[in-house]
Amino acid sequence: AGHPGSRGILLKAASAAAEMGDERAARGFLDLAGSDGLNDAEKLATADVLVDLRDLSKARTIYEVRLKSAPDDPAALIGMGRTLLKSNEVEAAEKSLRRALANAPGSAAAHAALGLALTQKLDLASARVEFEAALASDPRQAEALFGLGFLAQQRGQYDEAERYLRQTLDIRPGHAAARVVLALTLSNKGRCDEAIPLFTRALQLDYHNMTLHAGLVRCLEESGRTAEAMQARRIAEQLLGKTP
Repeated sequence: AGHPGSRGILLKAASAAAEMGDERAARGFLDLAGSDGLNDAEKLATADVLVDLRDLSKARTIYEVRLKSAPDDPAALIGMGRTLLKSNEVEAAEKSLRRALANAPGSAAAHAALGLALTQKLDLASARVEFEAALASDPRQAEALFGLGFLAQQRGQYDEAERYLRQTLDIRPGHAAARVVLALTLSNKGRCDEAIPLFTRALQLDYHNMTLHAGLVRCLEESGRTAEAMQARRIAEQLLGKTP
């Protein structure tokens, strides 16, 4: 376990590694920080990293314990909201995040997470309001930038989408969803040479995502890389069960 004086540094390092998409390093820093003798802030910081690593069960337990003793703690409510959202418990996530905002109205993280929840509910106008509120508090709020990029991509406003998504990746290079949406955006703009490596990297993290496979096949075909396109198509068809 880490020395009490060094735990904050180790947890910040774990968070930074998770944001870069380096799961191994993030877990290594968490192990060094340890779990015994953590104060409340350190426990919540640990849980926040666990959410980024999709270790949702452990994170949820930490937030639940904190909320039993401090039911209005904004940091715990935001963390719980993010956890519920990643667990597809959208209504419960929205409730937790609105409660967080009632206790911390200026929280960029809460506004951004609520925007993502509203996006899942297809309340896109309200989602945009939340993303913009997040950026008014913190112009570098990565989830809000991603949310606006996603909404722009859905509207077919690809230049705006690319701008927001590249800002997201500048701040959080490991943001897998931003990489996926940027790949789709670039392919929609006819810039397949740039999209192909993004599709390839995204598939390393989400191999069974058929939207990514379809995008990669289309871009390889449009780039004249016929043999690679045929191979990518065979892989996609095997995943769909169309071929033995």
